[in-house]
Amino acid sequence: MGIAWILEDEGTGFFDVAKRWPASDDPFRAAVAMGTTEVVLIETSDELAESSARITRCFPSMADGVEAWVERSRSSFEGVARSLPGEKDRA
Repeated sequence: MGIAWILEDEGTGFFDVAKRWPASDDPFRAAVAMGTTEVVLIETSDELAESSARITRCFPSMADGVEAWVERSRSSFEGVARSLPGEKDRA
């Protein structure tokens, strides 16, 4: 059962708060944002690139987790014009 189904507002309040977590100064919130799969917290490839670069810069110990997050998220942005982190390395 997803978290949205057990909240009175069907997850709207959770979503509004969680959307800010990838830009958080709190490493726990950033980590939770990267692990959240029930809702899409990052809507564009640009936003993913910015968030992943910021999290890696602010929390270097999370770099491996950031890379895995980008890989999991990559399929959501296929066909989007701007390249994602690591794209140049793949060419």
